[in-house]
Amino acid sequence: MNWPVRNRAIKVFALLSAATPFAFAVIRLRQTGSDTRPLWMAIDALVGALAINAIATRVSRRPPIPFALTFVFASVLAAATAFLLGARAAPGVWLVGCGFGLCNATFVALNAELRDSRSAPTAEALSYRTGSTLLAASELILLLPALLFLTAVVVRYVPRLADPGQQVVLWYATRPWTLLVFLLALPFAALVAGCITLVRTRRAAAGRQVPSVVGTRLLSRIVALETLTAGVIVTVVILHMLAN
Repeated sequence: MNWPVRNRAIKVFALLSAATPFAFAVIRLRQTGSDTRPLWMAIDALVGALAINAIATRVSRRPPIPFALTFVFASVLAAATAFLLGARAAPGVWLVGCGFGLCNATFVALNAELRDSRSAPTAEALSYRTGSTLLAASELILLLPALLFLTAVVVRYVPRLADPGQQVVLWYATRPWTLLVFLLALPFAALVAGCITLVRTRRAAAGRQVPSVVGTRLLSRIVALETLTAGVIVTVVILHMLAN
């Protein structure tokens, strides 16, 4: 794929990512006839993602803040909007909020990619960056169920979020398989994949085989952060299992 065609494809995918939450909101509004909460969630998630990246870009002219941080900020903002508007089904709210956050983080990241695409990198650089992006996204997906549970454990002590947080914790607690699958197996898979990639990247960097291109260093840091998070989650879960 030549460079102009690639950029057009990225632009289309970015627009689709931004439009998906609003499409969901419109479908939900037509189904219920009165539920506008998904629409406000979509608006707040998009505004939040754009705002935090605009602030970061203004403070530093380097590439925008990491994809994972934008995702978390937009997801929490969308979920908080739903709870403030009266939503009570915590698992559903967090699921929709994370979906909206993922769409908006993808939209912002792809727009940043377009801004940084001033020259066509080599095929090797493109391959390396594509692989790193896929790994970062895969690790994030593997960690989402555990991060949702850990977030619920914390927010259930916050007065306004106590009930939704407790509902999420109880949902996990009443399903024993979630401990092994969501809190151990998936984070462990993310940990192994991240460690293998980081070791290979370090060896390649020592041999100067890692291509120098905008975004590769940022992606490596994201992978390292997600791998560290996976390691912390696995350690906490194993210690909890041993203690009980």
